[in-house]
Amino acid sequence: MDTPTEITCPECQGTVHRVSFPPEEGFEPGDVVAYVCEDCGARFDIVVEETEDEPPSGGIA
Repeated sequence: MDTPTEITCPECQGTVHRVSFPPEEGFEPGDVVAYVCEDCGARFDIVVEETEDEPPSGGIA
């Protein structure tokens, strides 16, 4: 699963950059991805959630 490299800061509307390196197999639902704002320095830890486009992990479909 891919996560954005940049998002908008909810605090100051600045640019927030992903500081977590993606694992070789990509991010999985439940992983925590860290972001830091270049303007105000706020850190945001975002939990990756399953999307409807992704098949459920684990189990047999």
